[in-house]
Amino acid sequence: MKVLVVAKKTNLELHGETIRKRVKAGQINPRYLARVEKTHKEHYNTLDLLFSLLDEYSIPYTTIGRGLYWPDLSDVSAVFTVGGDGTILEASHHIENKDVILFGVRSASTSVGRLCHCSYEHLREKLESFYEQKLEPVKVARLQARIQFTATRGSSLTEPVLNDFLYANQSPAATTRYKIYIGDKEEEHKSSGVWVSTASGSTGAVLAAGGKEMDLRSRLFQYMVRELYFFSSTYTPQVHQGIFDPDKVLLKIENFSERAILALDGHHGAVSLSFGDSVEFIRGSDLYLAPPSFLQQLPSTPPPKKL
Repeated sequence: MKVLVVAKKTNLELHGETIRKRVKAGQINPRYLARVEKTHKEHYNTLDLLFSLLDEYSIPYTTIGRGLYWPDLSDVSAVFTVGGDGTILEASHHIENKDVILFGVRSASTSVGRLCHCSYEHLREKLESFYEQKLEPVKVARLQARIQFTATRGSSLTEPVLNDFLYANQSPAATTRYKIYIGDKEEEHKSSGVWVSTASGSTGAVLAAGGKEMDLRSRLFQYMVRELYFFSSTYTPQVHQGIFDPDKVLLKIENFSERAILALDGHHGAVSLSFGDSVEFIRGSDLYLAPPSFLQQLPSTPPPKKL
């Protein structure tokens, strides 16, 4: 049994010097600095507790910072992330091996940790369950995009996303022009872009845009057009929102914008697109996730292997 610990840098570490200078100059309220310092302290208290527990249970581990070079995971049973959902999303892009469990630890009270398995208060209990091989991970579906580039006639396959893709114009204020295909339907649009979401990402941006919350264990995905321009009062769009199974129906976007992007899990990756480039959405490899804390009871999903 061996684990990899991935820890984020706190805002205090990244921006502390600037924040302190602005506070001293009267440009930022001191209460903001106090919150940043409190979050920093909570984060390292959680990280220290995790290291202490791993030592207590004699579980070997290695550590890396978020965004840094990743080691080979062939001898790793689990990846522990210490941070929030952003750290989980970052880590998920590096996990292709289905034998690896992703175990999220919410490190501070200000962290968004919907996908995290636990926080500081329950870390000992949850680590004990992991050590005793009682942890029953949830198998969650991921999505990938296959991109065809017109200029080079080449193609590319993205990393699998755990939450969502956003296709949009590079300028957030500009109109996104494209043709969207779903099965035997197609439509040319002007809008703010298109969300394409997994079930685990369905409570985030796509829901805020008018999409639907899905069961975390669903094998289906959904797409949602943002702020679609209506050509006339009688125009009724046919391809603007829906649930789909990429094994049975193709969702494709043909880009008609001079400069567009396909963003992966927010800021965790982006592909630049030009006129005529196309994006097809396909099923990615599944991910085994330590059950998020909001899930009270789950039907058992057999662990990928004994730890």
